[in-house]
Amino acid sequence: MSTTPFAAASEDSYFGFGFQSSKGTGVAPTQFLAYVSAVELTHGEQHRKIREAGSSQTVARTVKDSYTPGARCAAPIRADLAAAVMAALLGADSVSGAGDPYTHTITKDAATDWISFEYNNNDNTIERVIDGFFVEVEITAQKRSNGPELMIAAVVGGLDLERQSSATTESYESDRPFLRSDCAWTVDGTAETNVEACTIRLRWTFDEAMLTDSVIRANAVKIHFEGEIELTQIAGNTGEREKLAYINTHYLNAAEDGTGTATTEKVFTGSLTLDANHSEGAASADRQFKVEIPVVRWTDAQYTGLNPESTEAARLTRVGHLENNPSGEDITVTAQTPTSGAFV
Repeated sequence: MSTTPFAAASEDSYFGFGFQSSKGTGVAPTQFLAYVSAVELTHGEQHRKIREAGSSQTVARTVKDSYTPGARCAAPIRADLAAAVMAALLGADSVSGAGDPYTHTITKDAATDWISFEYNNNDNTIERVIDGFFVEVEITAQKRSNGPELMIAAVVGGLDLERQSSATTESYESDRPFLRSDCAWTVDGTAETNVEACTIRLRWTFDEAMLTDSVIRANAVKIHFEGEIELTQIAGNTGEREKLAYINTHYLNAAEDGTGTATTEKVFTGSLTLDANHSEGAASADRQFKVEIPVVRWTDAQYTGLNPESTEAARLTRVGHLENNPSGEDITVTAQTPTSGAFV
């Protein structure tokens, strides 16, 4: 009997997530990712081969040690989807406003919010991660030649995985994604128009090895939170902003003309704000996705290397990390979306 192959790009396929009201109770997805590259679902099974006397020098049996499902995905940043992802990652969401748009102020919280992730392969195999969580989220304003839209990518984990008998009806966000031209940047307290690319990588470290009497993990507890930033700016001969960033990163408190040496243990402290706005939402409602990191420790800064065969202008690439903000939130995400209720 012949069969008809199905396509990985089938319109029946989807990847989405929903917020669980309690641990152990999976839910159908309410947010669907308009993914633009492959979605990877892994079962994360660990097996053990056991040898024992009487098995003729071969493996006597194989058992499953643990089961750790997870997934990777990426999509253009739309206001509602990105707000839901960031609320799930960071953990706290406060909503204000009397009508569309509603303003979500999202901040960090140590409690684990349980998410269900659903992976539908052509309506053929539908798998749902139960008691899932966002491990890492990457926000990228890529170099324009690589794409004009802001992107969000995620690594997710979960405790359990079960097959579903029927698909969920998809509902994709109708508002357009944010573009590079929608962005306003503030770097170290100064508005900048020379940002070429930026990646903000946010990550929780979990205790993910909480195995008791089952192959699935009993729980997942947040341990540490980390944020990494890589920022590329177009450099100019008269760009004192770039000069100061470079000099202060390597020669803190040195003169701006480059004299002085790195004679202190201090690390240059700055900040970063990405503010994307457009007014092309439903009924022309405003849409916003804003990330504020008030304390960034810049630990490296490099100009494009000297090269007589170079084919492009010089750039300044800086690397830093998020640190504790004693006077307020370590990170704040502000999103204007059509959703009236808090995501978490």
